[in-house]
Amino acid sequence: MSGIVLLNGDDFYCPAERRPAGPVIISTMGASRSMSFFLNLGHTLDHLLMLIFPTVVLAMGAELGRGYADLLPLSLGGFIAFGAFSIPAGWLADR
Repeated sequence: MSGIVLLNGDDFYCPAERRPAGPVIISTMGASRSMSFFLNLGHTLDHLLMLIFPTVVLAMGAELGRGYADLLPLSLGGFIAFGAFSIPAGWLADR
């Protein structure tokens, strides 16, 4: 029974809901595998896009005639906003 979880009504309890009368069968193969793929893909793209600006700063430094250390602090606001909005975004995604 790979990918199937059987929960007996006596072992499964959620205070917000009534107890199920019998066994609860939850399939974890189909939706879970595709969801895991998209979650990992989104997480990878998230980190990739976060690091684009520090990489682009290398080319911008030559173009603007400024050093890497002068231009890199410009990304600080983006990193702060990313961290500050990650908690509300996670809350919103759960709903």
